[in-house]
Amino acid sequence: MYIFEDVETMRFFLWLSRCTCLALLIWAAWHDWKDFELPVCLTVPAAVIAISGEGIFGNGWTYALLGAGVGFAVLKAAQVLARVRHKRECLGSGDALLMLALGALLGVKALPWALALAMLAALILARLSGKGKSDKLPFGPFLVGSTLSVVTIQWSF
Repeated sequence: MYIFEDVETMRFFLWLSRCTCLALLIWAAWHDWKDFELPVCLTVPAAVIAISGEGIFGNGWTYALLGAGVGFAVLKAAQVLARVRHKRECLGSGDALLMLALGALLGVKALPWALALAMLAALILARLSGKGKSDKLPFGPFLVGSTLSVVTIQWSF
């Protein structure tokens, strides 16, 4: 019997890859909150684990690669547009790498929900804390937090 024919083994490896990926992303979000920097040494391995885990054991390669690609492209485009409009760095490159992993976990259908929830949470915290337009606020923790909320709902059904 091959390892891929046993459903319980596949579920275990899918669970393991998702937990490992989320642990790396939570660690990266903590670094972003503390230092305003998303470490590449955490986000890239998380993306590789997410894409591989979902591709091999989860929803398939199309689901994982399409989600990762769309997530990365949306945040990279937002980063470039914000830099052009405001003439300064508004969104870091690490956020796009973070979305590479989160997109693979979420898939294309759940990405808008996670992004909207992250933006809403960041906006509410910025307003409540009195931060102005020139104040820095890390976006990575909001992306990871909203993803945790969305996948809790998504993976339970």
